[in-house]
Amino acid sequence: MRISIKYKFLIPAVFLLIAGMGIVSVVSHIKAKNALTKVIVDEIENMTHTTALSMSSWIDHRKIDIGNWSKQGVYKKALLNSFLGLTARTFANEQLKQIKQDYGFYDDIVVANLSGEIVANSDPDVVGKFNVGDREYFINALKGDIYVSNQIFKSRARGNSIFMISAPVKDKEKVVGVLFAVFDLNTLVKKFVDPIRIGKTGYAYMFLNDGLIVSNREDLKKYGRNIKDFCFGQTMLQIQNGLLECELNGKEMIASFKKLPRINGTIVVTAFKDEIFFSIKNLGRLNGMFTVVVALIVGLVIFIITNSLSRPIQEVVSGLKKMGAGHLNFRLNIKNRDEIGEIGHALNGMAQNLEISDLRIKRQNILLEKAKDDLELRVDQRTSELRIAEQKYRGIFENAVEGIFQTTLDGVILNANPSFSKILGYNSVEEMFAGKKEKKFPVSKKDSLKITHLLETEGRIVAYETRLLKKDGSWFWSSISVNKIHDEGSPGDYYEGFVIDITEGREKQKAQREWKAAKAANNAKSEFIANMSHEIRTPLNVLLGFSELLSVDLNDPKQESYIVAMRAAGKSLLTLINDILDLSKIEADKIVFNYEPVNLKLLFLEIEFIFKDKICNKGISLAVDIASDIPPLLNLDESRARQILLNLVGNAVKFTEKGSIKLTAEKKENQTLNMIDLIIKVEDTGLGIEKNQLHSIFESFKQADGQINRRYGGTGLGLAICKRLTEAMGGQIGVTSQKDVGSTFTICLKNVSILSDETRTVEKQSPGTQSGLPCFEKKKILIVDDIESNRFMLKELLIRFNQDVLEACNGQEALTMARENKPDIIIMDIRMPELDGNQVTEILKSAPDTKNIPIIAFTGDVVAKTKTSAFEKGYDSYITKPVKIGELINELYKYIGEAHFDKQKKKQAQSLHTIVRSDVLNPSDLIIKLKNEILPSCLLHKNSMIIGQIKDFSITLQQLADKHHVPQLAAFSDDLTGYADLFDITNIEKKMNDLPKIIENLIERLIQKP
Repeated sequence: MRISIKYKFLIPAVFLLIAGMGIVSVVSHIKAKNALTKVIVDEIENMTHTTALSMSSWIDHRKIDIGNWSKQGVYKKALLNSFLGLTARTFANEQLKQIKQDYGFYDDIVVANLSGEIVANSDPDVVGKFNVGDREYFINALKGDIYVSNQIFKSRARGNSIFMISAPVKDKEKVVGVLFAVFDLNTLVKKFVDPIRIGKTGYAYMFLNDGLIVSNREDLKKYGRNIKDFCFGQTMLQIQNGLLECELNGKEMIASFKKLPRINGTIVVTAFKDEIFFSIKNLGRLNGMFTVVVALIVGLVIFIITNSLSRPIQEVVSGLKKMGAGHLNFRLNIKNRDEIGEIGHALNGMAQNLEISDLRIKRQNILLEKAKDDLELRVDQRTSELRIAEQKYRGIFENAVEGIFQTTLDGVILNANPSFSKILGYNSVEEMFAGKKEKKFPVSKKDSLKITHLLETEGRIVAYETRLLKKDGSWFWSSISVNKIHDEGSPGDYYEGFVIDITEGREKQKAQREWKAAKAANNAKSEFIANMSHEIRTPLNVLLGFSELLSVDLNDPKQESYIVAMRAAGKSLLTLINDILDLSKIEADKIVFNYEPVNLKLLFLEIEFIFKDKICNKGISLAVDIASDIPPLLNLDESRARQILLNLVGNAVKFTEKGSIKLTAEKKENQTLNMIDLIIKVEDTGLGIEKNQLHSIFESFKQADGQINRRYGGTGLGLAICKRLTEAMGGQIGVTSQKDVGSTFTICLKNVSILSDETRTVEKQSPGTQSGLPCFEKKKILIVDDIESNRFMLKELLIRFNQDVLEACNGQEALTMARENKPDIIIMDIRMPELDGNQVTEILKSAPDTKNIPIIAFTGDVVAKTKTSAFEKGYDSYITKPVKIGELINELYKYIGEAHFDKQKKKQAQSLHTIVRSDVLNPSDLIIKLKNEILPSCLLHKNSMIIGQIKDFSITLQQLADKHHVPQLAAFSDDLTGYADLFDITNIEKKMNDLPKIIENLIERLIQKP
């Protein structure tokens, strides 16, 4: 089929035109889309950055405000603990309230003192109700600088999100308190974030580090309330700043986000692509329509032109041949305006353009050569930089502390640093690789399989603990971390990781576990000892309680000796229990020392009296010597000092069959006026101790010789307790001894305080310390104990005290009887099955009708924490098993009233007011002897306190009373003799102090005429 030239020209031309315009349209569409995207991205990034800067600037201004307000004098004065401070707080409350109202964006403004207590507040009702001492913003402000909290808190009052700005309140450059302001985060968001709009659908919001979205706009609820709920949320939380293209509910969007520099939050500004590219879509449709219209018009014009083609084309062909031969400088001379003429003109233009293009290509070649040279120079520079970087990272690899390695997938070591070889016991990497073609990673086969499995499934392992084999064949514990590396430039995948030697750390962990186990065992031992003490004290309570009752009732000397033996055995058992308990408390570091003024002379006399009978029976002597420069009163724990001396002197008495024992006290020379180093020695001429056994005698349950234990008895706890008590009081104890010659135990208590006479206190003698049983006012007392013998013993005692007694054998019965009978006092056993004493006490103390009944705890637990716990649980008093009559009387005396003693009545009957001159034989002679002999002797013996002289003086008084028939003076002599027999120095001093006044009163009565 023959096609006309006009169609041959028309069809391709129209096709090319349409294609060209389509390409131009697509390119322009893409460029317009990219340009618009850049504009929108720049806008939202600028908006994000500007908003973040505005919020930071706003916070900085608030920081300046808070700093300026903290310098105002009213807040310094409000922190004063004075009337001026109280007045200033009222003014400060009003001023803070006014600031909050004027500015409108403060949630609260607060002034707190150094301990964190709120002293002024914009809401005065909050003052004194909170303490901010442990808050970060408070602690940082105390350091002297204004602090902006980077954390978002939940308000304790309203539950809203808040942040703080705090500033120190200073007085003469000294921080005296903190002024801090509370800002509602929603207020800040409403001011800076919510007003942002990008087009019609773009918006802004803020989220916190935990992902919580903060915004006041109602239309944001459809997007969720936590950024983690969206696919892009985790990315924003991780990188914190940047630009992100993502999809939300099927719509593509662009989001710019930036972390705020001041507070713990991130600003997000978003725009949806549908709105951004809406105009671009319309432009594309217009371009398509325009292309079609232009193509139609151009096709029509070409059709018309080709139809008018009439000129010969020979010249055109000739010109084309010249062009084909490379002669581009020709020009066709065509004058007509028809189709061929237009082609000729076009051909001339083409030739000209080709000539220009040829010149440009030549010039471009010149430029390409130059660019090639420049590129080669840059390649050389980059190669040099890579070499430097390689050297740098090679240095890090070589000098790393961790052992770094690379292995094949089957465990063959490819590369390692020097630290890796040293960890395995080699001197260098070369030594490690020497002698073998392949060096396997030195892990056991079992762990190798496990590590390979983890790497194949997870691709990496972190801090995996395993044992590795050293060069010398020993195994050590290590922590390894390995990654699987895929490198396209290498033949295959490989493993890379590092090794840390953790042998020392695991040994420390093992030691820590063993220490915890030992501590748990020690606690279990202490608890067992406390339980054992309670269980033993319960029957011992009955034994000693009834023996004390019998000692009051019996008059038969033989029976009294039995009771004395029973009480001695019970007290020995009690001493053993106390020793074990003391040892347990010392080991648990729970022993408590009570320091008080102690007269060392009286303490030594007491020790002398205690061992008087034993010493006399054995035919040995005890000498007491206190240096003259020892102060009268020292600050010591008297009970613990007595306990140490009883053990040491008791051992000396026990192991000394002949000779003497000496108890001495002295101080080191050149001591200060307020403190001394006190040295106490106990010397004996007893059995002595072998030199090879001296190191073990202070150990628990240890004695110098098993033979001694069988002969003399004892548990071996005494010296262990002495040593630990002495060391707990900051002192030292030592011993020197020679077999069959004797021993000397030396105690050195360092830095013992010297007390003046003014610090000495004289305690009133309570009713429980007097002889005889009291007769109290009749009351109703409820005894609660699950052990019948305990109840019976207490009941017998209380009946003798003139009391009505009720009994309950368990906690439930105690509740019923307390509610029905309303006793005046309840004696409550703490340990009982089912409902124990603590539970019963809590119920009674919480009930209105029984809460005022005094409850006395009755228990065998004697550790300090048990007594403290008893008062915390609501008990009013506390007595221990075995019960002491004096202790029980003292406790009852607190709630019933003053006791009346039979002995007191007897003394009242023998009062000086009852003396009649006519009843006294030869009163004149008595007056002379009282003035000239008794009164001077009284003043002399008052200061000596020598027991033998006191007894002689008492005998003189007794003889004088018998001779002149003065029973009142005889009664005084009886009391004084009794106190001398007991070595009761306190009562002897009291009697001797009272005697001059008694004699003067007696002389006055005798001088009076009938």
